[in-house]
Amino acid sequence: MNSRKQGKGLGIKNISGIILAGGKSSRFGVNKAVKKTNSGRLLIEFVIEALSEFCNEIVIAGLNSPFLCSFNVIRIVSDEPGLEGPIAGAIPALRLAKNDICAIVGCDMPFINPRLFKNLVSELNKSDALICVPEKNGLMEPLHAVYSRRTLPMFISYAEGGGSSLTGFIKRLHESTGVFYRYTPEKRENGISDPFFNINTEKEFEFFENYCQNGV
Repeated sequence: MNSRKQGKGLGIKNISGIILAGGKSSRFGVNKAVKKTNSGRLLIEFVIEALSEFCNEIVIAGLNSPFLCSFNVIRIVSDEPGLEGPIAGAIPALRLAKNDICAIVGCDMPFINPRLFKNLVSELNKSDALICVPEKNGLMEPLHAVYSRRTLPMFISYAEGGGSSLTGFIKRLHESTGVFYRYTPEKRENGISDPFFNINTEKEFEFFENYCQNGV
């Protein structure tokens, strides 16, 4: 992986990047995060590299691989026992994060867009919101969003009530407190690649491989 100075690329700092990597990968068959591409790089490396452009620390929830020990900015945390879904990783990662603002992404999203995240952070800072989440075709993208650590007790309360979905959490937070701020990009933010593209199947992984090799 190309080495970059963390948090310096876009002129923003004090952002914690959180990668949720504890899913079962049931449709994919193996742990997606450490799936090796033809270039020899692991899928999660693309996510780490993108986050490193604007985050000064990275927290990975639910994956403890010897490979990760080579990155001194990475902190590892296990999923919360007894919980399922993204919430199981989000809660311990938010608890461990050093910064108030956290960018939460999935381990299978190789096209996440640092410039879009810069916009999300800017919108969050200008508002009284605790979350800034983009939309695509009217649907929220909670795994390409920024969250304040002040949401942690709300996450815990939501999980104690049986909640496991980030989308469900955001809707509940918005409806009950009115602190949710929605940012809608006017155009695709990352050239021809979709920042919200995630890999769930071998066919989608093959598409990503082809994109890396040929740019299409």
